[in-house]
Amino acid sequence: MFLFLFLFATTISLSQQEVHHLTGQNFAEKTSEGAWLVEFYAPWCGHCQRLTQTWKDLAAKAEQENLPFKVADVEATTEVELASAFEISSFPTIKFLKDGKVYEYKGPRTIEGFTEFSVGRYSSVGSTDLPIITEKQQSDNVAGYFVKILKERIYGFTFLSIIGFLVGVLLAMIVLLIWSFIMDSPRRQ
Repeated sequence: MFLFLFLFATTISLSQQEVHHLTGQNFAEKTSEGAWLVEFYAPWCGHCQRLTQTWKDLAAKAEQENLPFKVADVEATTEVELASAFEISSFPTIKFLKDGKVYEYKGPRTIEGFTEFSVGRYSSVGSTDLPIITEKQQSDNVAGYFVKILKERIYGFTFLSIIGFLVGVLLAMIVLLIWSFIMDSPRRQ
């Protein structure tokens, strides 16, 4: 009976562990210490959706077994600056962050595969430097985004204005041609 209660309590505590959700605002602060296994995902991605439960179970295992890494995710469709800084081009993309370095995970999408990689196998793959996004860079990226949208809208508006003008000139020429044809026809008779 006690064994059953212990297993039940362990299962409940495992299922209550949460994946850390990283954003542009908390990324630098949270990942500044320790090792992190981070999933960059898109909510509409089927592969990402299938990985969700495994990712939650991995977070629970890392917490319960006191593994030397934390499990996190970044929703790349809303955290565009982070996804861009890490050069995310497909979903899900798994990155391991440790000591200012980034290691890309390419192994099986299993708890065992993630754990093995994060506990030591990461050192056998190449790394890149951890990109640093300061608040100024982040605000510049956001401002740049809005400038880009405005430019696109201005270019679009300019294009539509020119097309509208040309269509107007063409219609005016057609109306004048028809008018002159109608006005000239009584004179020809």
